[in-house]
Amino acid sequence: MKRNRNTRDAFLYLLSFLVSTCFRPCAGDLPIVKSNFSHPRFLAALGAAFSVALGASGASAQGKAPAPTFDTQSVLVLSTSTNSSALTSRGLRVAKQYKNIGWSKVDLAPGADVAKTISALRAQGLQVEPNYIQRLQKTPNDPQYSGQWAWNKIGAPAAWDITTGGTELAGGKDVVVAILDSGITPSHPDLKANLYVNKGEIANNGRDDDGNGFVDDVNGYDFAQDNGVPDDGNEHGTHVAGTIGAVGNNRTGVTGVNWRVKLLSCRVGSDEGAIYASSVISAIDYIIGLKKTGVNIRVANHSYGGYGFSQAEYAAFQRASAAGILNVCAAANDGFNNDIAPAYPASFRNIPGLISVAASDQNDMPAEFSNVGGRSVALAAPGVDILSTLPPGHSENGSLYGTLSGTSMASPHVAGALALLLSQAPTLTMQQAQARLYATVDKLPQWRGKVTTGGRLNLAKLLSNG
Repeated sequence: MKRNRNTRDAFLYLLSFLVSTCFRPCAGDLPIVKSNFSHPRFLAALGAAFSVALGASGASAQGKAPAPTFDTQSVLVLSTSTNSSALTSRGLRVAKQYKNIGWSKVDLAPGADVAKTISALRAQGLQVEPNYIQRLQKTPNDPQYSGQWAWNKIGAPAAWDITTGGTELAGGKDVVVAILDSGITPSHPDLKANLYVNKGEIANNGRDDDGNGFVDDVNGYDFAQDNGVPDDGNEHGTHVAGTIGAVGNNRTGVTGVNWRVKLLSCRVGSDEGAIYASSVISAIDYIIGLKKTGVNIRVANHSYGGYGFSQAEYAAFQRASAAGILNVCAAANDGFNNDIAPAYPASFRNIPGLISVAASDQNDMPAEFSNVGGRSVALAAPGVDILSTLPPGHSENGSLYGTLSGTSMASPHVAGALALLLSQAPTLTMQQAQARLYATVDKLPQWRGKVTTGGRLNLAKLLSNG
């Protein structure tokens, strides 16, 4: 097994070198194929693979990777190009401008070919890329793996003696965590008290009461279907939300890392698991806009990703960073080294506040599926057999709780930890919170060279400043 992995890594390194030599990562050269990074024990049996198209190359764990899919009716264009006659002459229409990002979604004329349209627009100097469809991949684990083992591992009980969250130390403002995922079940008894509420919006009246461009965005927004009902028809987002902020000490179910926090549901994935790049960009544009109006969004969780580079998405993360938002990302689930085969958005470089998270197991070992990277992945957090909240009908035992594994489950441990820290110390800047997170990990020899910090999250040390 080790020999096979070494051979694969060598191949990926060579492939990465050839791609970087032959192709420049301008918009659209490297497409996105993304998934939610929750993982069954036998990922190999799924035959999961990622690929690239339109003149680029990519890596796959097994065999030939399938070509990524993209929307046949729209593309993404750098906004400075949208006034060009090149658009109008082809019957193209600007469908949505992401004013905080600098890119736009452009609808094609009926029957227009995406590849030909992109080639023609690029020939005229426009920066344009496909509106890629990203895929969720998640499977519940065996229900015998129950219990929230992660809390003792990361020192949570001692941390909760310091604070459990809330507004007492945060200057009267709730810390808000934006969750870009498949949505959140709003009726869940362990989540509903911690849902973000837009007090300027009246629910279900079909109006944009606060004038922010989004109708009925009371608890967030559904960017996949363009409506104000960001419910979860998948389960992944509800599970992630519970790890970040299931209500604690309420005699119900489980508890989150942060007992009292506000969870902003940004639904970017369909029930079937498709995530359009435009949905992710639109969600980031939305949370930046909310932050500008005074909403205390300090952290965003991204439990999804893939192996293609998108200039538009990179720009969105740059803008989120500039707004002071910490972006916590799942490292991916293919056992790859992200230093060699980068997974995005986790491997975006030179973006302050972007944190990539690997998954550890009950013995503090790297999970068998987890991507690592001594230069590209920051730290580890529990990600195997994590018990959390689920929507009705998604648990094998009929409850509202179940276990999942993946870097998708590791990432929200870190997002919740940062939210808890920022409720305790609200004056910390984004960079200060990130530095403190890195300085307080439990350094473990098995993680040396696999993550930048060489360790796993320690919540107690984080809150006690080491």
